Amino acid sequence: MNPFKKQNFATAILALGSSLLLASTSFAAPAESAEQAKPLGKGEAVPAVTLKTDDGKDFLLKEETAKQPTVLIFYRGGWCPFCTRQMAELAQSQQKLTDMGYQILAIGADAAGDLPATAEKFDLGYTLLSDAEMKASDAFGLAFYLDEATSKRYEGRFKLPSKHEGRYWLPVPAVYIIGKDGKVAFVHTDPNYRERLPIEDLLQAAKDASQ
Repeated sequence: MNPFKKQNFATAILALGSSLLLASTSFAAPAESAEQAKPLGKGEAVPAVTLKTDDGKDFLLKEETAKQPTVLIFYRGGWCPFCTRQMAELAQSQQKLTDMGYQILAIGADAAGDLPATAEKFDLGYTLLSDAEMKASDAFGLAFYLDEATSKRYEGRFKLPSKHEGRYWLPVPAVYIIGKDGKVAFVHTDPNYRERLPIEDLLQAAKDASQ
């Protein structure tokens, strides 16, 4: 074989191998349970992930949160009553947060096309974002596998995100406050999806972070 062609062939093989490696490592390993998730912590930077708006447009999370302090929540889906109750309470306090200088973003595992119905049903005046591919949930360390019993109970009843390696997964519900520097100023998560941060505590955390 011509040495030049041989070198090009070897380079192509290395490039292909690198591409496959990147593809295989595009997701971190989800936690085996909500209790084992390791959420992004205080002082860490917002990951560079792309979400979808309700009209299917790209939303660059890192860039958008760099523009303005942000209250960021992760919710399981518009089908979850614990999530929508929290989101409705947040909507009622939206003006107070706006007055403090915050924008509100809510990231869910729903498809982009399902977001308008959720916003309308619960009268949500802030931005909902689709993380149907679970890239943001994964990057924030919130993604976890559902156990077999829960998967069977949910399957067919709720619109779950696509399976990852043959298993259903969801995000641990979370509340983040992102500061002007693009870093986490406050975080609250609870592996028990029934337990949510009281709105009074969120408002106080937002006030403290804005000082």
